[in-house]
Amino acid sequence: MGLFVNDLGAKSQSEWWNANVVDVETQALATGIFNLKVQKGKTYLLRIINAALNNELFFKIANHNMTVVAVDASYTVPYVTGVVVTGPGQTVDVLLIADQEMGSYYMAANAYVSDGGAPLNSTTRGIVIYEGAPTTTTPMMPLMPAFNDTPTAHKFFATITGLAGGPHWVPVPHQIDEHMFVTVNMGISACPTCLNGTRLSASMNNYSFVNPTSLSLLQAFYFNVSGIYTPDFPNTPPVKI
Repeated sequence: MGLFVNDLGAKSQSEWWNANVVDVETQALATGIFNLKVQKGKTYLLRIINAALNNELFFKIANHNMTVVAVDASYTVPYVTGVVVTGPGQTVDVLLIADQEMGSYYMAANAYVSDGGAPLNSTTRGIVIYEGAPTTTTPMMPLMPAFNDTPTAHKFFATITGLAGGPHWVPVPHQIDEHMFVTVNMGISACPTCLNGTRLSASMNNYSFVNPTSLSLLQAFYFNVSGIYTPDFPNTPPVKI
């Protein structure tokens, strides 16, 4: 797993990944555990970036709350939380107030796996260190959610809302022509030449991706070409729980 806080150690937010994967890992580990030095009473803006490839991550700081103010460069209604959940490649901007006792506190991240598969129990850590705190004390570790703690992940994602009227806000249409509930999933499809005769296949509402024969959906939208998107795409997934 990988997590950047304030993008330290990366060349830039857009190109940290553009290198040999072994070199990326070596660079991340070169300076040892990340230390964030803070002054009691001050407020810090942390830009948290999930640099993992496959997993969402839980992120916590022992004994501290965070205020989410932006997600993926879009302002949000300020949301106070003890845990942040980020998807691969996602950024979450939070405000951290150094309002606890002088000391050291672990900030930690571990994987969230919603499908109930094999648990991923590895945890990556950094340390928030208050200026003037004793250097001999062991940092306090946050109590992390279980790898399959869907209620915690759902609460975070369901609570985040855009900041209406904020900078760069774009109003959404109030007149809705059609309601759609789309799920993205990973399933198995037939593949006679593959091991066991099957292969992994991503899908939306149980429809697998097919390469476009003429224009892609985005190209058709951009060039205002009709007849590319057909109305037979299901509005809901086939299985309802």
